[in-house]
Amino acid sequence: MLTSWDARLQAVRDECKQLKGTLLTVAKEIGETDTAIETSLNGVNGGAKADGQR
Repeated sequence: MLTSWDARLQAVRDECKQLKGTLLTVAKEIGETDTAIETSLNGVNGGAKADGQR
């Protein structure tokens, strides 16, 4: 029984190793997208009533 569990755990480790690069790439892209959106919105003031007509 121990051997079968060792094999299962090794399969999980192998799959995690395969996913690591992909997950890191996605995390980097999401972070870059968040930064780009934040930068593009920095000049927008959605809370103030600038012209008094809103």
